Amino acid sequence: MQAGRPHSDPRDPRPLGSSGRGLFTSRTCLSCGHVSVENRKTQAYFACVRCGYRANADVVGAGNAKRAGLVLRDARAA
Repeated sequence: MQAGRPHSDPRDPRPLGSSGRGLFTSRTCLSCGHVSVENRKTQAYFACVRCGYRANADVVGAGNAKRAGLVLRDARAA
């Protein structure tokens, strides 16, 4: 990483978790994108307070991490 480049820069080669870009992956709804601590009912259970989407919290976190990775890949290719 070059000096002065912010951690949110899509050209940052560091993995999601090491740069802070992985924050809120298990609090962000895969369906509507709403971010809220209330979306995590328990450590294992996700239920969006806006749209009602429900899933295992690990599945939601992995889906959001995948989506972020695809965005980064596409940004690097552009």
